[in-house]
Amino acid sequence: MVRKAGVHEALHVKVRIIAATNRDLARDVSEGRFRKDLFYRLNVFPLTVPPLRERPADIPCWYGPLSGNLKSGWANGSIPYPVIGWKLCSVIRGPGT
Repeated sequence: MVRKAGVHEALHVKVRIIAATNRDLARDVSEGRFRKDLFYRLNVFPLTVPPLRERPADIPCWYGPLSGNLKSGWANGSIPYPVIGWKLCSVIRGPGT
């Protein structure tokens, strides 16, 4: 139930929340850095996805749509920009990859 400011009637609303983190929230709860009640509400359907660096075969699937606007500016067009890009992404190691 939600109540607008200055209004006495409450409105019934349905809400779904999708949350993502790279933290171990169960450990954070046990160490007192994350609220136990909030973890309980968010952890209804946990989905663990390994980082992209552990799934190099998935890089072309992610890279293609993200690079669509960049390929039009490639110099001579003889080598498709997305192919070069995803190959580079699959060999470069760094934070977040």
